Amino acid sequence: ECRESDGVFPIGYPELPPAGEREAAGRERLLRMGVDPSRLVCWFLGSFGDTYDLDTAIHAARALQRSGDVRAQFVFSGDGEKNRKWRDAAADLHNVVFTGWLNEEEIRAAMRLAHVGLAAYRPGAPQGLPNKFFEYLAAGLPVVSSLEGEGRRFLEENRCGLSYTAGDSAALQAILQRLAADAPHREALSAQSKRTFSSGYCATVVYGRLGEHLERWDRRAG
Repeated sequence: ECRESDGVFPIGYPELPPAGEREAAGRERLLRMGVDPSRLVCWFLGSFGDTYDLDTAIHAARALQRSGDVRAQFVFSGDGEKNRKWRDAAADLHNVVFTGWLNEEEIRAAMRLAHVGLAAYRPGAPQGLPNKFFEYLAAGLPVVSSLEGEGRRFLEENRCGLSYTAGDSAALQAILQRLAADAPHREALSAQSKRTFSSGYCATVVYGRLGEHLERWDRRAG
């Protein structure tokens, strides 16, 4: 039962700090791995586990390579039980880079190098609004997601990303081709990602509101 004093506050994510020397070194490491910011970098950060689906992204990458479309590059950062399977599946692709796990400076560098944040989940995945969304939004990245329900509604209502049906590589391919071809549209999504994050999910904003809420009801209780 909800009470008047109850409140709902999302988990806040920290703002992306100014780049420093350590991040510059992380950027150089990513560039040496093959990350190419002159292309549309579609970045996935996370565990290579059961609820995630990089197979569909790899199929999309293969179709793009076969068609001669070199505008997009997939960068997969992480590790897990499906690591070998996915690396083997993409072994002959020139538009896929696996970075392994990244340290904090490398993550920040990747956030600045990327153009799109990929939230790739298998059909029926249980996630609703995963932390991954807000990490991408903190970098001003449009989110490309395969989640239905709450996740899809969030992107539509905030106009900060695009959705494809889980398992549909052609739909993912079409989204990336559109973002690569239409820079104004991509930049509008990016700007909306920044606004969405700053207004409601930045840690300083969220925990400031939480503190005000607790103080207000503490004074009333006293």
